[in-house]
Amino acid sequence: MASLKNTPHEPSIRKLLSSDPSYKSRMGILNASITNAACRLEKGTADELFGDRLTLTQSQIEKYVSCHFSYYCRYVLKLRDAKRASFDYSNIGTFIHKVLELFLKETGKDTIDADRDIDKIRSIIRREIEEQSHLFIPKSKESEGRILHLLLRFYRLASLVAVNLCREQKYSRFMSRLYEAEFGKNSKLGLAPPELLLEDGTTVSFSGKVDRVDTYRQGGRMYIRVVDYKTGAKSFSIDDIKEGYSLQLLLYLFAICDTKSEYFRRLIGCEDGDVLTPAGALYISMAIPRLKREAGDSDADTLEAASGEIKRSGILLNDPETLHAMSKKLDPNILAGVRVNAKDGSLKGNALVDEEGLALLKEELGKTVCRIAEEIKSGNANAYPSKRGGVLACAYCEMKPFCRVDQMKASEKKEKENET
Repeated sequence: MASLKNTPHEPSIRKLLSSDPSYKSRMGILNASITNAACRLEKGTADELFGDRLTLTQSQIEKYVSCHFSYYCRYVLKLRDAKRASFDYSNIGTFIHKVLELFLKETGKDTIDADRDIDKIRSIIRREIEEQSHLFIPKSKESEGRILHLLLRFYRLASLVAVNLCREQKYSRFMSRLYEAEFGKNSKLGLAPPELLLEDGTTVSFSGKVDRVDTYRQGGRMYIRVVDYKTGAKSFSIDDIKEGYSLQLLLYLFAICDTKSEYFRRLIGCEDGDVLTPAGALYISMAIPRLKREAGDSDADTLEAASGEIKRSGILLNDPETLHAMSKKLDPNILAGVRVNAKDGSLKGNALVDEEGLALLKEELGKTVCRIAEEIKSGNANAYPSKRGGVLACAYCEMKPFCRVDQMKASEKKEKENET
């Protein structure tokens, strides 16, 4: 039945099998909820599974926060939803990231005026997409209508973001130094993974990559800004940190600033004695905006207007000099909504955090990761799905065939437990 899930044939096949005496009891089991949503591994089993070192990713943490049972199915039992290899919307992140990385590397040493060179930007993006498509897409599929539609969508999206990034660079003294910067033992940059120590002596490390690392050197400090591209809408919130969401970018920002790697320091242009200082962590939402096109608007006009709708969210160091270095014009679009107060000329915005606030945020971040890691290690695998943005975690969970828990009751039980 798993192979028929969500297909037009599923209801008919279910009805047919349920009416067959030889399959009726089996279908009853298949449709039943598990008898008890509470699930916990014995301590000895959990200790044997995780040992004294636990390596996590943002995806794993968010999976555990949304539903402990789903995490254990996916990352401990290694259960997977059988999917055919294909090139579709789920590939958009990897594909667009690569195209933008190559675009920025090619144009990094040149001055491309986003206000005058839009045709040049589009030409480079078109070429990079054509070259990358041969690597991502089997040759036999390249001429399919669906694939051609996807590539057109990718081209439009990448062009929007590229124009936006060029406009950012035009008025910025921050330099994009690294792309797809990897943390961990396999890091070619010498970047150790962020690590934390639990009370029982377990070392918790965080593995992964950051899309872009930008730097700005001034007054004996090397300011670090990390950037992550998101293919959908992304709105950063401090409350997300406390719940276990959106930890990755800040963890990497602080890990870079704490690095002891002399190789990495030389790589980003540090001089002796320079202090690595966190300047910001930004998400760039790469969602195609909806605009009303007026009569007479050219494609270039529409592209420029749409590019201006690319949103940023995150945190920025509340320091006027650093913010001016990020955007000479103090563009709110570039500065995640930070604006100049018309009354007194000060800078205002939810993204601003001073150095003391960053230190407290770093501490809160560590506590959150440790709390979640300790719960994972305890063997808690309860099937109590959480809600986020009003949507139950079960809505898009691949583990439904293994769980079949009464979703609403489980969610209500978890909420009552949290209240007590």
